[in-house]
Amino acid sequence: MLDVLRFELRRERTIFLLRFLPNLYGHPAQFPGFALIRWNIMRLTNSWLLFSFIYIVRV
Repeated sequence: MLDVLRFELRRERTIFLLRFLPNLYGHPAQFPGFALIRWNIMRLTNSWLLFSFIYIVRV
């Protein structure tokens, strides 16, 4: 059950990021220098959100 929920969350978040982040920050091709930094920040925040959600569900 938790795995299905986790997969759904990941899919929804990916759709959200793909849809809204290019409009927010501009296309990565326009700012090649910021693309890597932005990706690292995005990955950190996503893993932290996922971890906190899993922790809350478990507790």
